[in-house]
Amino acid sequence: MIVAIGRDIMKARLLLHQSFPMLTTQGTLAQRSFFDSLIEDALKANPLLSKVDAVLNELPHLLDPFVASYGKDRAERGINSGFGRPTTPIESVVRLILVKHLHKNCAFRDVEERTKTDYAWKGFAKLSLTDKVPDHTSLNNWELFFGEKAIGKLHSQIMDYCAEKRIVKGKRLRTDTTVAPAHIHYPTDAGLLADAVRVITRTVEKIKKVTKLKTVFRSRVRAVKDKMREIGNSLKKRTGEAKTAVKTITREIMKITEKVAERGRMVKDELSRVGDLAAFAAEKQLERFLGLADILIRQTVQRFAGQQIRNRVVSVFQPKMRPIVKGKLWPPCEFGRKMRVDEVEHGIISDWKIFATNRPDTKKVVPAVNRHKRRFGRDPTLLAVDRGCHSEANEERLKARITRVSIPHRGYKTKRRLRTERARWFREAQDWRAGGEATISVLKRTSAVGKNRAKTEFGYLQGIGWGVIGRNLRTIAALSG
Repeated sequence: MIVAIGRDIMKARLLLHQSFPMLTTQGTLAQRSFFDSLIEDALKANPLLSKVDAVLNELPHLLDPFVASYGKDRAERGINSGFGRPTTPIESVVRLILVKHLHKNCAFRDVEERTKTDYAWKGFAKLSLTDKVPDHTSLNNWELFFGEKAIGKLHSQIMDYCAEKRIVKGKRLRTDTTVAPAHIHYPTDAGLLADAVRVITRTVEKIKKVTKLKTVFRSRVRAVKDKMREIGNSLKKRTGEAKTAVKTITREIMKITEKVAERGRMVKDELSRVGDLAAFAAEKQLERFLGLADILIRQTVQRFAGQQIRNRVVSVFQPKMRPIVKGKLWPPCEFGRKMRVDEVEHGIISDWKIFATNRPDTKKVVPAVNRHKRRFGRDPTLLAVDRGCHSEANEERLKARITRVSIPHRGYKTKRRLRTERARWFREAQDWRAGGEATISVLKRTSAVGKNRAKTEFGYLQGIGWGVIGRNLRTIAALSG
């Protein structure tokens, strides 16, 4: 009886392998595990991943930009892709990155642990039961490896799929702006100067480990920490004397920063005379932080003098982030970059744009319509935005191109204007525009737009792009029934 059961199991394994062959990383057929059918059943039982998997399977050129980026990097570094042991397929890597942004921007450590035990996640990543799941550090490096062009092409393919399936037609457009906050601490003059001292000291200590330096560089990190602790104790008093004490301590930290920057420039000059490639790279990195330290010292002096500071630096690690005031009750000021979100039918995000400055919304409406026309080949028949985008010039230019433009008027309204805004189509357009607030709220709660853990500006931009793609895929999966 045992022999008969074993014979039946062998027959079932042979039949399964003939029915469902599996490709290895090198593109050759590999023997499929007997229990891999459980992965397919688990994937079908997961409504979100199964629908997104069906969408991705219908995109034949999905991996072209990612494969091109990988091949270009291998060629530039002179690495033979066919040499060594097989790596995880790029398709599996991209799908594991997507599964992170499909599930409320969870950490890659959670993606690694759950993919090991959840058959649906493993099936979505195109991994066999016996395949090894990539480490979370590798997934993090892979997410930062692909550039903005690859992410933009992936988004374009998804939008082409929506147009082909008649999910969106590009007849309606709503656009709004928000602030995508950066992962930085609240910036103060003393805190930013302390960060500059710490980073310069850490960079010089790394240089000392690989290069012998004649320049004497003494660490002043402990002295700065003591000064920051004094600021914290002074602020507990909550009196006018406390403010005076904080300004005095900040000036002392600024003097320490000036001494550290001066010694750092001496180290940089010594590195420039070495002529080594590693010394050249270290010199460039040290030069970058020294330049930021000079900017922080200059803007602290301007702050004490009561002068207006333009393009104020609020982070040593992400210096392009800006303080943005949106007129909200809380938070009164956010630190990050302003972002424009363009939506079409069914709340699908057709485009997004990250701005380097806090420009007024009135200057962002016409460019949004132009980008919409480049994507869909025509202007929308309905445009709905909030009153922050209103201006006489905008209305004249947009009404010449678009049939119905729904922009509430700011200030005094004539009787004719009141009749227009009380019209049924205008009110329905504004009701539809209010749905864009919900989309932004979802993006901030579930994606890197609101929970951006990136420590660099490059990772900050990458996370926002992946978050928008994840939001679109979830929307398409919900529309597919």
